[in-house]
Amino acid sequence: MSCFSRKTILIIGVLFHLIYLRSIFDIYFTSPLVHGMQQFKVESHTPAKRLFLIIGDGLRADKLFESHLNIETNTYETFAPFLHSIVLDKGCFGVSHTRVPTESRPGHVAIIAGWKTNPVNFDSIFNQSRHTWSFGSPDILPMFAYGASDVSRVETFMYEKKMEDFSKNSTILDTWVFDKVTELFKNSTSNKTIKKALSQDKIVFFLHLLGLDTAGHSYRPYSKEYLNNIKVVDTGLKKIVKL
Repeated sequence: MSCFSRKTILIIGVLFHLIYLRSIFDIYFTSPLVHGMQQFKVESHTPAKRLFLIIGDGLRADKLFESHLNIETNTYETFAPFLHSIVLDKGCFGVSHTRVPTESRPGHVAIIAGWKTNPVNFDSIFNQSRHTWSFGSPDILPMFAYGASDVSRVETFMYEKKMEDFSKNSTILDTWVFDKVTELFKNSTSNKTIKKALSQDKIVFFLHLLGLDTAGHSYRPYSKEYLNNIKVVDTGLKKIVKL
């Protein structure tokens, strides 16, 4: 004769299955996020007080380093002499071998934040800066401004979405960025607040140049429009360095 009634066994069975189902969610659906971590700072001497992060979205290494025929002079020449001089005489360089799909959003997040785009806020180099000025596409910049611990720390300058028109001249996207950066430094000569902010350490300037990517999609990387966009970027960077 059973020492438990049918009702008691039924209740125990239901409770067991509820606990069993709850344990599955606790084991397999627990958030991997770790909270309460201690923040560390780099106390060693840094090579520079400020960082310029300039990304030519869609720039191909072969088109950058190759010599191309100039129809006007009928000679072969590089379309990016300034960048060539930096590579050969002043800086270090490397070629990134990408894998498909080569998308802008996760690529920029990987460079700046070291992770992928995620609904959970994550840390980034902009979030660790004293102040960041970012210029460029409305598809990229808001991702990092949204996740900043201090909203005023990341300042964004974005052109209108309608400017990203594949049927128009793509160079206007890059010249817009260069003009805004030039305007910022020009305003610092008459505005003490801006001048003081630009003179601090741990500041970041992020320039997102989308023109090459737009020209590549519209006309292909071997087109004169794409090669001309390389010229525009090279000339613009030369002017920015001289500011």
